[in-house]
Amino acid sequence: MIKLKRRDCVADKGCPYNVYLNDKKICQIKNGEELGMDLKPGDYVMQIKGGNFISEKLKFTIYGEQLTSIICYPLYSENKGTKFFYKALCNKVGIELKIEDDFYL
Repeated sequence: MIKLKRRDCVADKGCPYNVYLNDKKICQIKNGEELGMDLKPGDYVMQIKGGNFISEKLKFTIYGEQLTSIICYPLYSENKGTKFFYKALCNKVGIELKIEDDFYL
C-alpha cells in the first residue's frame, strides 16, 4: 500500500495535481489532501503533473506487506521570478515527489 500526501501550500493551491502510475493517469490530489492506494507487489513509476509543472519520475518497488509514504509539493512560490526559473530553466520540473518513509508490516 502507498500513502500519497500533498503538502498544503499557498503556491498552486487551486491547481489539482494529476497522479500518473506507470504512465497512466490514476487520480487527482488536491492541496492538503492524502490518498491511500493498494498496490500489488512489483515495480512502479509515479509522476505528478499540475498546471504548467511536472515532477521527476519516481521509481519504487513494492514488496508484499509494505506501507510506502510519498509526499508531493511545489518547488516554487507565488513569486513570478521563481515560477519562471522552474518553468523555463528547469524544463518545467517544479513539483517535488519523493518517498518519505517505508514501513514493513
